[in-house]
Amino acid sequence: MAGILLAAAAMLPFDGQPGDGLARFVGRFHVLLLHFPVTLLLLAPLLSLASRFNFLPNAKPFVRLVWWLGSIAAFFTVGMGMLLAANEGYALNEVREHMLGGICVALLAFIATALYEKNSQSKQDKIRQNQVTPNKVWFNTIYGSVSSALVVAIFIAAHAGGNLVHGDTYLTRFAPEPFGTWLRPEQDGSALQASQLAQIDDAHFNQKVRPLLDKYCFGCHGADTQKGGIQLDNLSPDFVNSHDAPNWHAALDMINTGEMPPKKKQQPSDAERRILVDWLTEGILLAKEAKKGESKQVIRRLTKQQYSNTLQDLLGINVDFADLLPDDPLSHMGFSNSGELLQSSTLHLETFEQIARNALDKAIDPEQKPKVHHYRMVFGKDQGIGEPHSLSRGYMDVPVSTNDFYVEVLKQDDAEAASTPDAIKNVKKYFSASMRGSYAQHFKTQQQGIDLYSATPHVEIVKSGKYGTWNTPSPNLSMQIKDHYPLSGDFMMRVKASKANAFSVTLSGVAATQAIPPAITLDKHGQPKLANSVNFAAQVKANFAVEGFSLDKHNPELARPEKGNGVKTIQLPLKLAQSRTPNFYQIDMVHEGATQPSEFEVSLNYKHRFKVKLPAAAKAQQGKLMVSSLGVAYIGGRNHTVVVKGTDKIPAFTDVVLTKVDADSAVAKQMPLKTVNHKIAQNNQPILMPYVGTRTDDGVDYKHFAQGQVVKGEVGDSQVYEFKGRLENLPIPPHGTLGDNITSSSLKLGVWNDDKVKTQQQKGSVINVEYIEFEAPYFESWPTASHQQIFIDSNLEQGSQAYAEQVIHAFANRAFRRSVTKDELAPYLGFYQEIASEFPRFEDGVKEALVAILCSPNFLYLAEPNIESQLADTTTEMPSAVSQFAELFGFSQAQASSSSNSNSQAISEYALASRLSYFIWNSAPDAELLKLASQGELRQQLPQQLARMVGESDKLNRFVSVFAKEWLRLDRQQMMTVDAETFPDYTRFVKQDMAQETVQFIQTLIQQDLTGLNLIESDFAVLNQNLAEFYGIEGVKGNTFRQVQLDDSQPRGGLLAQGAFLTGHGDGVHSHPVKRAVWLKSKILGDEPPPPPPNVPELDPETPGFEKLTLKQQLELHRDKDSCRDCHAKIDPYGIVFENYDAVGRYRAEYKGAPVDSLSVLPDGAEVAGLQEIKAYLLNEQADKVMLSLTKHLFAYALGKDVSFHDDAELAAILAAAKDENYRMQSLLLAIVTSPSFNQS
Repeated sequence: MAGILLAAAAMLPFDGQPGDGLARFVGRFHVLLLHFPVTLLLLAPLLSLASRFNFLPNAKPFVRLVWWLGSIAAFFTVGMGMLLAANEGYALNEVREHMLGGICVALLAFIATALYEKNSQSKQDKIRQNQVTPNKVWFNTIYGSVSSALVVAIFIAAHAGGNLVHGDTYLTRFAPEPFGTWLRPEQDGSALQASQLAQIDDAHFNQKVRPLLDKYCFGCHGADTQKGGIQLDNLSPDFVNSHDAPNWHAALDMINTGEMPPKKKQQPSDAERRILVDWLTEGILLAKEAKKGESKQVIRRLTKQQYSNTLQDLLGINVDFADLLPDDPLSHMGFSNSGELLQSSTLHLETFEQIARNALDKAIDPEQKPKVHHYRMVFGKDQGIGEPHSLSRGYMDVPVSTNDFYVEVLKQDDAEAASTPDAIKNVKKYFSASMRGSYAQHFKTQQQGIDLYSATPHVEIVKSGKYGTWNTPSPNLSMQIKDHYPLSGDFMMRVKASKANAFSVTLSGVAATQAIPPAITLDKHGQPKLANSVNFAAQVKANFAVEGFSLDKHNPELARPEKGNGVKTIQLPLKLAQSRTPNFYQIDMVHEGATQPSEFEVSLNYKHRFKVKLPAAAKAQQGKLMVSSLGVAYIGGRNHTVVVKGTDKIPAFTDVVLTKVDADSAVAKQMPLKTVNHKIAQNNQPILMPYVGTRTDDGVDYKHFAQGQVVKGEVGDSQVYEFKGRLENLPIPPHGTLGDNITSSSLKLGVWNDDKVKTQQQKGSVINVEYIEFEAPYFESWPTASHQQIFIDSNLEQGSQAYAEQVIHAFANRAFRRSVTKDELAPYLGFYQEIASEFPRFEDGVKEALVAILCSPNFLYLAEPNIESQLADTTTEMPSAVSQFAELFGFSQAQASSSSNSNSQAISEYALASRLSYFIWNSAPDAELLKLASQGELRQQLPQQLARMVGESDKLNRFVSVFAKEWLRLDRQQMMTVDAETFPDYTRFVKQDMAQETVQFIQTLIQQDLTGLNLIESDFAVLNQNLAEFYGIEGVKGNTFRQVQLDDSQPRGGLLAQGAFLTGHGDGVHSHPVKRAVWLKSKILGDEPPPPPPNVPELDPETPGFEKLTLKQQLELHRDKDSCRDCHAKIDPYGIVFENYDAVGRYRAEYKGAPVDSLSVLPDGAEVAGLQEIKAYLLNEQADKVMLSLTKHLFAYALGKDVSFHDDAELAAILAAAKDENYRMQSLLLAIVTSPSFNQS
């Protein structure tokens, strides 16, 4: 019987999972029977003792019966108890003490019964032999000891059982001392402190602390008023057992920083403040100690993005598999990978199976190779005469004549096109060519090919009859196909193209410029000076008197228009260096700053003229000179005349200066088309940008699917450029869509010249497109790489049971991201064996098992076993029954090799590989990480592997894109509707480049291992040509993002001057200081302001003179209201400093005709003016705070959980390690991945 109980203790599954059936039913009788053996087993020793001292001499015959009944009852009770524990969802560590007590009771009962039986038998033998039966001392000693131990074991088992059912203080809660101390479970220091706190703190809190809170805090944060949504009077003073410690921690931070109580409120004395701070600090430390041993991790489902990335890497197919899944919820810190929130709904489970089946259908080749559609559309003047193609028709269409293109059917596997020439003609009628939405002046059909000039971005305003509205950029050229194309699979688009010449037009002219900084500055004597004197072309002084002008008496070089009516005109002779070809010149004026806006006309040689409007100058005063850029000239020759003409609103000026500028400068690009010889534009890099989409009623729904390629070589040097894509990822039309003509709802495959220009008057570079070719599905090999990756090479017979097992095992290892045990694999192999006969094709049967693997929690979740469970899985370990038996008695091997804290153990190497990979790559670990994990060497090679991983740009970008978007709320910029009338050049291309700027900037910091302080200020930006031109930065060519060095005149360094943040935190028309301030405080400083109270009054535009107020003055008016004052006083100063940046993030010096006032006084009294000074303040005064905020967000993302005050010590250690390395980004990442939390369960 003892053996049976011990075997049951070793064999029953105490795994925390509930069971069912007969065992669970029988186990539930445990509580019904347990009183019977307890009574008997207590009675037996008492009867023995009574008979031994002749208190009950007649009790001896009953002792034997009681022992036997008690022992048998103990056997069944303990057995039922183990069945109950194993089937009611208990883990071994939960029932260990109670179970050990019960087993000891049963074993001691068996021993006592055996001893009594043996002694009785010995006495009977002596009597039969007429021998004297002496009183055996050894028997009395052993029998008494066993009986006493049995009584103690019964009480221990009963006490553990009561604690298990009613809590661990069931017996000791009301026990008098010292019995309570003796019986109470052992407590470590923190638990003892917590217990003492619960006893001591009530009196201290009520007598000392609460009166202070009532006096200084509850008035604004009590039952009647909750400013900022914060209520303190309902928080529990029990830091350990309540959930209010984080709220007390926030209150402590407010007191320590001096933000609370507000300065205008009554302040506590130093002694009172010390009482509050000491009580809060002590309580928070105790709460941290009490929680120190708890596991910080929860099992995490793969996020939507991680799921798609993992499937792509596992199957080798570039398809967005997660588009059917709902978006993941965001945590308080803004991240989508929070384990606590990543629940799996019924919708998720159903969709996971659907996606898995669909994904494997794409990865596993069909029995027959699919039909390939391969077409080429060739362009050229009169090249397609007589061909049966269709003419593209529809709203805003700009068709290519059917005479100017023809289609070659290079390979068409369907019977319709393969039979006869007539069948091929029938296919060709479903083809057309279109330039829909293109300006006729921006493309030209040549004898060979069609010339495409640089594209103008879409018109973002819906205007009937307006070219470019709801279309691709203009011009764009597309091949349109109706129905004769596949709906899925890889495809290849080939374009044969070359650089082309542009035509020449008028060779001189002038134009006004917008938002261009002057090319010159003034020296200390007020004379113009250039950084590069080589470009200095001509300077003409106005130091002579003419009618309508007089020289200033204080500065005889200053020509001032005389007051009064009439037109004032001054002619300035200009001499340039002799040049055979025209050049671009920037025209600047040195003038007196005026308090009122100025308007006048500037002309060149009496025929080329433009209007000038100069705003009022900030802090203008008489005689103080400044420089303004007036315009741009494109002229040749030597002698010219500059004429300034206007009323007395012409500013007093001393000089007009012409500076030679490059043809590709931002100034030159503002010259209208009709003025410029466009051969110079070939200095630009023409770029082929491919797109695929659906022709719609009013335009096209499209996406570009590959990076644009620079057209190389000389003019006329044609090359073929290849672009690979996936049809499922693109907005392609279904087959059989009806319409007004045969081209309705066609598939569009097109290109444009992505060397974009800003206006219709510019042409830029030119690309000649000879043909567009389309091949789909496209196979680089057959069988495909994805098929061969699943059905691996093997010496086993293809189609055999052994080969199927090998395939399933290899796939499971990769899908589960670790080595899969035979027991784990068995259900999938068994499932395959059951269903294999239902599928005539071997691959289809295997696919069903693979679908099951992809629906397993081991694939869908980041299962992170600790070392203990890893050891239990290895074949060299002792058998599981022996292991469980050893664990029952506290001799587990895993325990000996891991942390003494069972709730916080080191995770396995495989789990570390996954945790590292889903942090840095947002996807599964690669073969190298898994190999190191299998060898047990990953943990010691973390520095080397981290350096390798950040070097893989495409994979790293998966992490940076998600992290930057969620940390910095880049989604707000993508969702912001910017007013296109106010900002016509804020195109969708600028919009997408702004988001990429932030991502590429952070990725550059990581890959180049630069200091994280660059987030505040850097001497470089990461830009492409499109975004650089939008910001007014010259010299950046091409669409590729790259580092651009900045000088002092270009305030674009760091995150704070990036358009994604500035645009996302405006309102689409105006800047928004409050939104920008909240972002800065919460994301950069890690100091999130409380949410605004309900029904906050808006800025009141009906206030007299409201429209004339600056935004800073409007906010001050709003802040004067009682309901707004306190919070805004701590928020607004951080937003005012951004006022030099408008709603789309461009720099401005004035707003509503008045100079921008960006001077701000921060809550700590620091005075800063503008963005550069707030950057300096953050670097000098708040650098550690900024880096702590970055660390917190990286730490939260890495672990999939929000951080709390419990993490303070670990975050401080990470920050200190990074600070020692000057906050270099890879050092910070390494400190996180080597931290205890990252390496423990």
